[in-house]
Amino acid sequence: MKYIYHVTHFINLEKILQSGAVLCKNLLNAEISDHVSIAYEGIQKHRHRTIVPISPGGNLHDYVPFHFAPRSPMLYTILMGNVESFQEGQDTLIYLVVKIQDIVSSHLEFVYCDGHPIMAFSKFFSDLSMLKTVIDWQLMKARYWHNTDDDSDRKRRRQAEFLVYQKLPVELINRIVVLK
Repeated sequence: MKYIYHVTHFINLEKILQSGAVLCKNLLNAEISDHVSIAYEGIQKHRHRTIVPISPGGNLHDYVPFHFAPRSPMLYTILMGNVESFQEGQDTLIYLVVKIQDIVSSHLEFVYCDGHPIMAFSKFFSDLSMLKTVIDWQLMKARYWHNTDDDSDRKRRRQAEFLVYQKLPVELINRIVVLK
C-alpha cells in the first residue's frame, strides 16, 4: 500500500482536528487566519498561478499537497534554513500520513504529477493505474535525490505530488509522525 505525506507545523494540528479536515491553501486562508505556514513564499506565488490542466481543475492552491517520499527537497530546504519566513527547523514539523487507497475509497477528487507541479514539463494524471509507471518509485525510496551528470531531472521528479482537491477529512489520516 502506498503512503503519502503532508508536512505541517505541529501547532496546526489542533486547528486541523477542529475543522475536521486538512484544507487546501485557498480554503485555509479563507477559514483559518492564524495557521503557521512553513511554505517558501516565492514558490507559493508560482503555485497560486499554476493551473491544474485536468479535472477538477483550479490552481495548485485548490489542492492539499502530499509528497510520495517522506524526505522531500522542501524539508531539506527548511533544514538548511533557506525558508526566510520559517526558521524553526524540522523539530516543529509533523507528517500527516495517508494511504492513497483510502483517498480513492472515499471518492475524493485528486490528481497527481510526475514531478514538481509548478514545472511546465511536469505532467498531471488522475488515472490511478498509471501511478506505478509515472512516479519514479526507486527515486522516492532513495536517500539522496540530487541531480547527477547522468540524470539532471532527479530533483524535479522527487518533488512529485499527490494532490487532493479542496480538503482531506481527518478520518483518513493513518498516522502522525514527529521527528523525535
